[in-house]
Amino acid sequence: MLHNKDGGVKLFKLFGLFSIVFVPFLVAGTFEHFERFHESAFVKYSDAEDIAFKKYLDTEFKEFVLQEPISRYQKEKPSRLAITQSLKRVSVGPRVDMNIPKYKAPKQIPTYSLKNKDIIFNFFGLDLGFNIDKKIAEIKFYPHTQVGISKFFEHLASSEYAYLVSQVQLVAKRYKLNDWGVNLLVDKIAKKLFKQKDEKDIFRWFILSKLGYDIRLTLAKKHVILFFLTKQKIYYRYSLVFQKKRYYSLDSTIEFKDITSVYSYNHTYNKGLKGFDFSFKGFSLFPYAKNLKEIQFREFSKSYTVSFEYNKNLIDFLATYPQLEEQVYFHTPLELQTKRTLFLSLQKYVDAKRASRAIEFLLHFTQAAFEYQTDKKHFGYEKMMFAEETLVYDKSDCEDRAVLFSYLINEILHISSVGVVYENHFSTALYIPLEGDKIDVHGRDFILSDPSYLNANIGYEFAQYRNKKPRRIIFVK
Repeated sequence: MLHNKDGGVKLFKLFGLFSIVFVPFLVAGTFEHFERFHESAFVKYSDAEDIAFKKYLDTEFKEFVLQEPISRYQKEKPSRLAITQSLKRVSVGPRVDMNIPKYKAPKQIPTYSLKNKDIIFNFFGLDLGFNIDKKIAEIKFYPHTQVGISKFFEHLASSEYAYLVSQVQLVAKRYKLNDWGVNLLVDKIAKKLFKQKDEKDIFRWFILSKLGYDIRLTLAKKHVILFFLTKQKIYYRYSLVFQKKRYYSLDSTIEFKDITSVYSYNHTYNKGLKGFDFSFKGFSLFPYAKNLKEIQFREFSKSYTVSFEYNKNLIDFLATYPQLEEQVYFHTPLELQTKRTLFLSLQKYVDAKRASRAIEFLLHFTQAAFEYQTDKKHFGYEKMMFAEETLVYDKSDCEDRAVLFSYLINEILHISSVGVVYENHFSTALYIPLEGDKIDVHGRDFILSDPSYLNANIGYEFAQYRNKKPRRIIFVK
């Protein structure tokens, strides 16, 4: 017998008078269809592990208390930042010799046959198709309780799901999708198969588990909520802890306003399951949707123009990312063609200059090329951007510029840098032999160079952060 809040024993209580009034319709419609399908479903599971796991789904669910989202900052970021006066200084250091990446034509995207596919859709420029066991799309989540989850799982486990899993694996390998890309692909398939969100999510949970990811399915207020294990910390998402591991809400759109706890099986589906890794070991092979961008800015009363090209499909993919720990952004490079075209444009301003002058030009470029605007005003929520995104968007705030400036300094001048996190601001510091405001990093002086302090030179930090101990230092490889 089940006794948890969302279990089968309390089905009558959960549906109450609604069930009594509409019994004729349920018998004649949805429920009758559900029972017919249940009776005709396969009785043999494809995976022996599913037999054991089904027992845990039938056992009373355990309550998990939700953990509040973690914020990147202790206080709100300032809506405006001070402006100072640029000062020309004598240039010092060796002359810069920029290394421009060699031109490489966009990679030939492997062809993918859509002939005789059951479902077809566009995935960041890729036209993909999959064959699906027809019985899968007929599965219904009913009742909206633990019993319904167990029945849904039983139908999926006895279906021909293995072929779909192998197709997803083939696409992921062919187009070099990272873990997040695989998740989005499964989500896209789910949306083609099911209209009801709970059914989509149970399907996603099952398929992602079969693909080797550690996903937890939970139940709250008769609805399914998915949580996933990750290798990196995620900000601004609710989480739960199971066996000393933190699982984050998989969907950013879930409303947790009146939910303080969820219910789930007290077991791990498979001990070999892995957490999502959001790092990039190379960008996915999305078709190259070429876009051109031109940026104009002023330094010392002189106008400059910097231009580059980028792949719109990649920008759309990056926009789906949850808000991760800072190292992911600092360690993600520009896409090769973006890097090459940007560096070619910067070369005439930086190449052959003394190192200090090159640093300050890149610093002033990052400060002046984009309008400062907080994420809350720009996007409506906190969003730390990758360097690729910061270049494309016209507006950005402190952490976005820190990521971009650090990347330019490391890649063009080969200078070590760190990200500097204050209670409500993000800056950078460089390991260079110059004077100015500085911080101690493991016994070494790093010179503060703030890419959000408009017109400020190397070694100048905002007065309110000067001599203030940072909350965190982000080390950049």
